[in-house]
Amino acid sequence: MWRSSSQTRIFSGGICVTRRGRRCHSTRQMGLGQAIPGAGGTLPTVKLCRFVLHAEPQTPRSGLYYEGRFYETDGEKAIGIHDTESAALLAPIILAPSVRVLETQPSGEGGVNWGYHFNNPTRMVGSNSEVELPEEMGALDVEARIALVISGRGQYVRPEEAHEFILGYAPTLFFRLPDEAESASAHGLPPSAANDVFWALGPVLTTPDELIENLGESLTDYSWQYRLRINGETLSEAETLQGPYGEALALASRFGPLMPGEVFAGPTLAHARGGGQSVRAGDTIELEVQKLGRLVVRLV
Repeated sequence: MWRSSSQTRIFSGGICVTRRGRRCHSTRQMGLGQAIPGAGGTLPTVKLCRFVLHAEPQTPRSGLYYEGRFYETDGEKAIGIHDTESAALLAPIILAPSVRVLETQPSGEGGVNWGYHFNNPTRMVGSNSEVELPEEMGALDVEARIALVISGRGQYVRPEEAHEFILGYAPTLFFRLPDEAESASAHGLPPSAANDVFWALGPVLTTPDELIENLGESLTDYSWQYRLRINGETLSEAETLQGPYGEALALASRFGPLMPGEVFAGPTLAHARGGGQSVRAGDTIELEVQKLGRLVVRLV
């Protein structure tokens, strides 16, 4: 395995991460237990986030959320402190260099085989977004997943080292055009166009040091308690163990380096598709994950 020796900023305004994928801020020392308005539920006190001020909505900012305030940073220190009433959350990263959507299949030895396909990074929206659908767009399928964001550059990453490259985790929703997928399949074409609509990430990034109680057998195994709701009605609610994500990072880094800001979306937690469950204009989709917050998307 090799790592880049340079520091990298992957947030506008700068959450600074070191070459070993560790932040310049120690969130563990700052404590836990504060609720974040607009993020849903009671979350650990410190979160990595991007936001805008209501008075300056055209200027994205980034930093930490801590004890009821947004601390705007330049990567190393706070350069502004803002109350929650004066700000609104954005998607927690600017633009991912790539988005890998992970899938698994059971192996004959009791384990799992990992694979992935790519999604369009430019189609990302944040929590509490209103997505305007074209008139010609029909029903959409939606998949609920957990995403991780890469913190540092590295290649030939071993599974047991992969946790050093994970900056944080967040709920994510992927939308798909079922009619387009069916048409592509009928013509022997890949379903890429069916996935090229939009996807959501947020509300904030939760760092691994805030998720110790969720760990499974390895440092990239996690237990997630989640709930997927459509228009306030619970479609799926469960607790599940996923991972080890380190296997997927090792696979991806065999052919080229992991890059800061890359997104890996874990296997599907739950979905809404077909049988009257597909979503359309007028629907509100919510994915709430314990300790990660609530991601909300409204279709208009």
